[in-house]
Amino acid sequence: MMIIKRVKPNNLPRLGFVCAAWVSFSFWGMPVALAQGSDTPALTISTSASSATAAELLAGDATHWDTPRSPIHLNLTPPLFQTDVLDDGVRPSTYVQIQKLDTLLYVKLTWNDRTADSVQATRAYADAGEPHIYKQQSEIVNQFPDAACVMVPYSPPGGGEYPGLMMGEETDSVRLYYWRAGEGFSVLRAAGRETATKTGEILHGRSDRARNEWSVVFVIPAFGDLTPLAFGIWDGARDHRDGIKYYSLWYDVR
Repeated sequence: MMIIKRVKPNNLPRLGFVCAAWVSFSFWGMPVALAQGSDTPALTISTSASSATAAELLAGDATHWDTPRSPIHLNLTPPLFQTDVLDDGVRPSTYVQIQKLDTLLYVKLTWNDRTADSVQATRAYADAGEPHIYKQQSEIVNQFPDAACVMVPYSPPGGGEYPGLMMGEETDSVRLYYWRAGEGFSVLRAAGRETATKTGEILHGRSDRARNEWSVVFVIPAFGDLTPLAFGIWDGARDHRDGIKYYSLWYDVR
């Protein structure tokens, strides 16, 4: 049984504030779904056991994705600087479908985006400054690609507590399953802001563009009966990059 209750920010456990990477925002008076008898937010997405094969789920055939779509509620990173993107109130209509096949979750994220923004990899130039401050410069500095990410705790969460939404924390890291238009898929690990590093793991997935929509399928290992997921979407045409993006809170995937 689920109940709806208004909760003040200090009642929301492990919700971070603004950061330059994965961010969250504590909403004063926002309606939050809570599990009965618990103060832990419980935004829930149901999965369905797939009768399709792995190849069919990644083939782009809509007949294998005839499953209910769950809406994902997003907010925009609050601005930190005067030059940051201001919130115009626009949110992409975003939905997720999740099918479980053996021990894997096939997560199909779909959102509307009127422009397809893709930046191809270009030559990078090493900077002469301190390496921990200036890593690389590139030829394209004013164009940004569309992108999406699914964040998952690195280890199964215990005690009902999830990692901080600011890309995890030192003692509770996360995996980031990331897709970027023009570059494809990658897996990163992070333990707090500015700590994301590529793991070298292979991430299977598929992206499609049709009718002013992106659809991206991520293949993610499940934890068992409950896998927490959080979502991020970048709109390149709106100058989204790094921590400037649309983001969600944690969802319990059952």
